[in-house]
Amino acid sequence: MKEAKKLLQDYKLRVTPVRKELLDVLRSRNEAMPQPELVKVMEGFDRVTIYRTLAAFEEKGLVHRIVNEQGVGNYALCSDACGPDHHHDAHVHLECANCGKMYCLDDVEVPEIKIPARYKAHGLKIVTQGVCPSCQ
Repeated sequence: MKEAKKLLQDYKLRVTPVRKELLDVLRSRNEAMPQPELVKVMEGFDRVTIYRTLAAFEEKGLVHRIVNEQGVGNYALCSDACGPDHHHDAHVHLECANCGKMYCLDDVEVPEIKIPARYKAHGLKIVTQGVCPSCQ
């Protein structure tokens, strides 16, 4: 995976300490991270700054947000196929019933879902509950 500085430049984002560190934290994990945990891990940065950085990353297609059953936003890096005009986050997510962590299951095929013509869909979120490998 690209270096944080290069990744930010590729997405036309200014390189700042909070952006570099947030990218490094997200890249170091196999699971999506809840926003409160990100704030705790990045203790040298203000909560609002982290929130704004996540919003900028999401807008540019660098991360995607998955909301768990408790309504908490979890953030994960997007695949290389994402960009500001197209989020490829229509993949299955698993929320572990034991530890509460959220995992992106990119290899699981998402069935085609046909929405009636009178509706306009803006995205697709599929979250399944189960048990992650660490908790089994």
